[in-house]
Amino acid sequence: MDRIPPKPKKQKMNSPKRFKLNIGGTKYEVSDSLLDQFPNSMLRRITSERWNGANDDDNDNDEEIFIERDGSRFKFVLDFMRDGKVAIPLSVPRSQMVADMEYYGIAFDDSQITLSVADPKD
Repeated sequence: MDRIPPKPKKQKMNSPKRFKLNIGGTKYEVSDSLLDQFPNSMLRRITSERWNGANDDDNDNDEEIFIERDGSRFKFVLDFMRDGKVAIPLSVPRSQMVADMEYYGIAFDDSQITLSVADPKD
């Protein structure tokens, strides 16, 4: 009787690990390296292997993590995480941005969140 050899595991390229987040219906992909910059944040905790039970061989996780927050404001949280500051449009109340930063556990000070007025030429 001939045995069929098992399929070899896919060779994983050293591509950056990313997480798929669904924030209130808006989908984002966030790199592991960005989350590593905020080790005490809620985002880092919910994507950690210890929290979600994944292991290092499980980098192909296509499952989304759903967070019940305003998805349109999350882009400003990401901007802050990338740049260490963020300019929010007048249409986004500062108090809501502060609430989001606190919810996600991102440390900031008031000088890092400014208001932005759109250029009338745009």
